[in-house]
Amino acid sequence: MPQPTGTSPERRAAARAAPAPEKKVEYEFLPNAADILQEILPESFKVRLFKCFLDAAVSEQIARRVAMSSATENAGEMIKDLTRQYNRARQANITKEIMEVIGGSEALK
Repeated sequence: MPQPTGTSPERRAAARAAPAPEKKVEYEFLPNAADILQEILPESFKVRLFKCFLDAAVSEQIARRVAMSSATENAGEMIKDLTRQYNRARQANITKEIMEVIGGSEALK
């Protein structure tokens, strides 16, 4: 079958292999880009500043929670120590009274 004039198989293969030139697309913004930037930039700054304040508040709450947890643990240890001291003093008094009773009964013999 005869080929159409001006299109040889080599030319068709070259046309398929060569990339088509890219067209640059420009977008139109309504409102324009400068107005959008003027509106978004202050809002973005406000949001970031608010996030900093929230982070500071969260950090403060975490620090308070850690401090309270530490204070609770220390109070528990203090209670154990005081209870142990009280029990030792009470036991010493009981032992002293028993020794006095035994000493009194020995004196009667």
